[in-house]
Amino acid sequence: MPFIWQGYEFNQSGDYEVPTAWTDSSRVVTTLHLIVREAPYKELNISMCYGNMLIVNRDTIKESGTYDYTVPTPLGCDSLIRYIVSVHNRFERWDTAHISDKQSYDFPAWLYASTDYTGRLRVHR
Repeated sequence: MPFIWQGYEFNQSGDYEVPTAWTDSSRVVTTLHLIVREAPYKELNISMCYGNMLIVNRDTIKESGTYDYTVPTPLGCDSLIRYIVSVHNRFERWDTAHISDKQSYDFPAWLYASTDYTGRLRVHR
């Protein structure tokens, strides 16, 4: 995006002599010392479980993908933030238990720590 000053466009850093006014017999030249910096850029890798969400600028993100957001900075340059989101599918596990008619089966405790777990059990009697 060009920088425009006194009707002139500039795209690169450098010193530029720009006519800024006229006198009766000559023009007045002002030297512009311009420094062009790259816009700040940040890339964030987000990994989340199915059912969770990420809220960015009032947008709710629930699916895997790449999401770009431009944020204005106090100096007038826009900052680009890129979110690379990976959503992990629900975890499924099949357990096989060999129990007699009057026995019960308890799932291992670690299974209950995940909200994205679907448990299924095959019982052989």
